Amino acid sequence: MEFNLNKKMPLYKSVVQSIIENIKKGILKTDDKLPSINELQSSLNVSRDTVIKSLYELRELGYIVSVPGKGFYILTNDVKHKYHILLIMDTMRPYKEVFYKSFVDSIGERALVDVHFHYHNLKLFKRLIEDNAGNYTHYAIMPFFDNDISDIIKNIPQEKIILVDGDLPRENNYTSIVQPFYHQTYSSLVKALPDLRKYNSFKISIHREFQFTPNSIIKGYVDFCNDYGFKYEICDPLNDEDIVKGAAYLVVSDVCMVRVMEKAYSNNWELGKDIGLIGFDDTPIRKILNRGVSVISTDFEKLGKNLCDIIINNRKEKIENEFYFAQRSTL
Repeated sequence: MEFNLNKKMPLYKSVVQSIIENIKKGILKTDDKLPSINELQSSLNVSRDTVIKSLYELRELGYIVSVPGKGFYILTNDVKHKYHILLIMDTMRPYKEVFYKSFVDSIGERALVDVHFHYHNLKLFKRLIEDNAGNYTHYAIMPFFDNDISDIIKNIPQEKIILVDGDLPRENNYTSIVQPFYHQTYSSLVKALPDLRKYNSFKISIHREFQFTPNSIIKGYVDFCNDYGFKYEICDPLNDEDIVKGAAYLVVSDVCMVRVMEKAYSNNWELGKDIGLIGFDDTPIRKILNRGVSVISTDFEKLGKNLCDIIINNRKEKIENEFYFAQRSTL
């Protein structure tokens, strides 16, 4: 290997750049074993701590991998990326796919992105964090709505974590992108008010057994009803007898949406006239189903772009993601 240390930068950074240059030149190839820590210390005439810090950074950037009891190996010859990102999502639903594509397209070749899913399973999430601690420059995590993950992520440096589409229940200093559920719900329903007036009643349908619903969505709905003269009714779950002609429904889960539409179709009720329907979270299929389903939704494409912007500009703040109300045929 060739070592040309740059005295104008921190010593460990210079070691990192020197090893990357060896990868670029093809001197080091994928699966090659690096010299041991002691050998690097002797060859470079630097401290052991400097060598270890350099190797950890190369591992975070995705250039090398550590094999317990054997040493460090070259993981890839792809030296285009500046960041190595672990993206932990809850599930891959259609609107999360919009977010993922937007993020990957926005970050481009600047990053190597590894994706895992926790499926709202705390044990699985804990294992993902423990197995990958120290391996990445950034950890973009979709947290749990109903569980505090503070203790699980506490050993990862705070500056490397971005909470996406949620935050922790306790006050914290983590960078995060959140959905303003209350404002999103309330203000969108105000925009829908002229059409909601056509109906005799306005109900919200949730299904906690199937899908967690943030309390702030329910509060936004209840406050809107109280402020604008609607009698609120919370259906959990939505039963067949709850679906009646002349009512409008704000539905949070796909299961509830299908039930409303099936009941309407079977009774020849016209959506948007005999019965009203507003969904939560937009998807490509909802834009065309029944000539378009009215929705309240966070802007998932913007969510991906916001995550990219936070990483490349090293922003350390909490931001609210943009949202929108789409008025379509079902209301």
